Amino acid sequence: MNHFSDQIIRKYQQFYQDEFALDLAFKQGTIAWNISTYCSLLLMCAFGWILPGYLFYTSSLLLLPLILGSFAANTYSRRYLPAPLPKQKLPLKSALLIIVVLLTWLAGGWYRGAEITPYATGTIVGVIGAVILLPIILRHQHQKDEKRLDADAE
Repeated sequence: MNHFSDQIIRKYQQFYQDEFALDLAFKQGTIAWNISTYCSLLLMCAFGWILPGYLFYTSSLLLLPLILGSFAANTYSRRYLPAPLPKQKLPLKSALLIIVVLLTWLAGGWYRGAEITPYATGTIVGVIGAVILLPIILRHQHQKDEKRLDADAE
Protein backbone atom coordinates (compact mmCIF):
# COMPACT_ATOMS: atom_id res chain seq x y z
CA MET A 1 0.00 0.00 0.00
CA ASN A 2 2.90 2.37 0.65
CA HIS A 3 4.01 2.18 -2.97
CA PHE A 4 0.50 3.04 -4.13
CA SER A 5 0.33 5.93 -1.64
CA ASP A 6 3.70 7.25 -2.82
CA GLN A 7 2.45 7.24 -6.42
CA ILE A 8 -0.64 9.23 -5.42
CA ILE A 9 1.50 11.80 -3.60
CA ARG A 10 3.92 12.16 -6.55
CA LYS A 11 1.07 12.69 -9.02
CA TYR A 12 -0.57 15.18 -6.68
CA GLN A 13 2.65 17.18 -6.22
CA GLN A 14 3.25 17.42 -9.99
CA PHE A 15 0.22 19.68 -10.37
CA TYR A 16 1.63 22.43 -8.15
CA GLN A 17 4.64 24.64 -8.80
CA ASP A 18 5.22 26.15 -5.35
CA GLU A 19 4.62 25.64 -1.65
CA PHE A 20 1.72 28.11 -1.51
CA ALA A 21 -0.24 26.18 -4.13
CA LEU A 22 0.59 22.87 -2.45
CA ASP A 23 -0.54 24.25 0.93
CA LEU A 24 -3.77 25.51 -0.61
CA ALA A 25 -4.34 22.09 -2.20
CA PHE A 26 -3.88 20.51 1.25
CA LYS A 27 -6.54 22.85 2.64
CA GLN A 28 -8.86 22.00 -0.26
CA GLY A 29 -8.38 18.29 0.43
CA THR A 30 -9.12 18.79 4.11
CA ILE A 31 -12.35 20.60 3.32
CA ALA A 32 -13.33 17.95 0.75
CA TRP A 33 -12.62 15.11 3.21
CA ASN A 34 -14.78 16.70 5.90
CA ILE A 35 -17.67 17.43 3.56
CA SER A 36 -17.45 13.90 2.11
CA THR A 37 -17.62 12.50 5.64
CA TYR A 38 -20.73 14.49 6.52
CA CYS A 39 -22.38 13.61 3.19
CA SER A 40 -21.68 9.91 3.73
CA LEU A 41 -23.18 10.06 7.22
CA LEU A 42 -26.26 11.89 5.95
CA LEU A 43 -26.69 9.39 3.10
CA MET A 44 -26.33 6.52 5.55
CA CYS A 45 -29.15 8.00 7.62
CA ALA A 46 -31.31 8.62 4.54
CA PHE A 47 -30.81 5.07 3.26
CA GLY A 48 -31.50 3.79 6.76
CA TRP A 49 -34.96 5.31 6.44
CA ILE A 50 -35.49 4.29 2.80
CA LEU A 51 -34.30 0.68 2.66
CA PRO A 52 -36.78 -1.91 3.95
CA GLY A 53 -36.13 -4.59 6.56
CA TYR A 54 -32.67 -6.08 6.68
CA LEU A 55 -31.57 -4.10 3.61
CA PHE A 56 -31.31 -1.28 6.13
CA TYR A 57 -27.93 -2.67 7.19
CA THR A 58 -26.47 -2.19 3.71
CA SER A 59 -26.65 1.56 4.33
CA SER A 60 -23.74 1.15 6.75
CA LEU A 61 -21.56 0.28 3.73
CA LEU A 62 -21.42 4.01 3.04
CA LEU A 63 -18.92 4.20 5.90
CA LEU A 64 -16.54 1.79 4.17
CA PRO A 65 -14.81 4.38 1.92
CA LEU A 66 -14.30 6.64 4.93
CA ILE A 67 -12.80 3.83 7.00
CA LEU A 68 -10.55 2.62 4.18
CA GLY A 69 -9.45 6.17 3.33
CA SER A 70 -8.58 6.90 6.96
CA PHE A 71 -6.72 3.61 7.28
CA ALA A 72 -4.66 4.28 4.13
CA ALA A 73 -3.86 7.85 5.17
CA ASN A 74 -2.87 6.84 8.70
CA THR A 75 -0.74 3.96 7.45
CA TYR A 76 1.09 6.33 5.10
CA SER A 77 1.65 9.08 7.68
CA ARG A 78 2.88 6.67 10.36
CA ARG A 79 5.98 6.05 8.24
CA TYR A 80 7.03 9.63 9.06
CA LEU A 81 5.17 10.64 12.22
CA PRO A 82 3.98 8.84 15.33
CA ALA A 83 0.26 8.21 15.69
CA PRO A 84 -1.40 11.37 16.98
CA LEU A 85 -2.12 11.68 20.65
CA PRO A 86 -5.82 11.78 21.46
CA LYS A 87 -7.37 15.10 22.35
CA GLN A 88 -8.44 15.39 25.94
CA LYS A 89 -12.08 15.90 25.05
CA LEU A 90 -14.15 15.09 22.01
CA PRO A 91 -15.65 18.38 20.81
CA LEU A 92 -19.28 18.61 21.90
CA LYS A 93 -20.49 19.24 18.35
CA SER A 94 -18.72 16.11 17.08
CA ALA A 95 -20.06 13.98 19.92
CA LEU A 96 -23.60 15.24 19.37
CA LEU A 97 -23.32 14.67 15.62
CA ILE A 98 -22.21 11.06 16.13
CA ILE A 99 -25.03 10.41 18.59
CA VAL A 100 -27.67 12.04 16.37
CA VAL A 101 -26.46 10.16 13.27
CA LEU A 102 -26.45 6.78 15.03
CA LEU A 103 -29.84 7.32 16.63
CA THR A 104 -31.37 8.61 13.39
CA TRP A 105 -29.94 5.68 11.46
CA LEU A 106 -31.18 3.14 14.04
CA ALA A 107 -34.60 4.82 14.17
CA GLY A 108 -34.85 4.48 10.40
CA GLY A 109 -34.08 0.80 10.60
CA TRP A 110 -36.62 0.28 13.34
CA TYR A 111 -39.24 2.23 11.38
CA ARG A 112 -38.59 0.19 8.20
CA GLY A 113 -38.94 -3.12 10.03
CA ALA A 114 -35.38 -4.27 10.67
CA GLU A 115 -34.79 -6.20 13.88
CA ILE A 116 -32.42 -3.70 15.45
CA THR A 117 -32.62 -4.38 19.17
CA PRO A 118 -29.51 -6.59 19.42
CA TYR A 119 -27.62 -4.42 16.95
CA ALA A 120 -28.63 -1.20 18.68
CA THR A 121 -27.32 -2.60 21.95
CA GLY A 122 -24.10 -3.64 20.24
CA THR A 123 -23.75 -0.23 18.61
CA ILE A 124 -24.22 1.60 21.89
CA VAL A 125 -21.79 -0.69 23.74
CA GLY A 126 -19.30 -0.38 20.86
CA VAL A 127 -19.42 3.42 20.86
CA ILE A 128 -18.99 3.58 24.63
CA GLY A 129 -16.12 1.08 24.43
CA ALA A 130 -14.45 3.07 21.65
CA VAL A 131 -14.75 6.31 23.61
CA ILE A 132 -13.08 4.66 26.61
CA LEU A 133 -10.48 2.48 24.86
CA LEU A 134 -9.46 4.58 21.86
CA PRO A 135 -7.47 7.17 23.85
CA ILE A 136 -5.59 4.39 25.65
CA ILE A 137 -4.81 2.59 22.38
CA LEU A 138 -3.74 5.83 20.67
CA ARG A 139 -1.38 6.79 23.51
CA HIS A 140 0.20 3.32 23.43
CA GLN A 141 0.53 3.46 19.62
CA HIS A 142 2.06 6.96 19.81
CA GLN A 143 4.75 5.77 22.24
CA LYS A 144 5.44 2.68 20.15
CA ASP A 145 5.75 4.76 16.96
CA GLU A 146 8.07 7.27 18.64
CA LYS A 147 10.40 4.45 19.70
CA ARG A 148 10.33 2.95 16.20
CA LEU A 149 10.99 6.30 14.50
CA ASP A 150 13.81 7.12 16.96
CA ALA A 151 15.41 3.73 16.25
CA ASP A 152 15.08 4.32 12.49
CA ALA A 153 16.69 7.76 12.81
CA GLU A 154 19.79 6.35 14.53
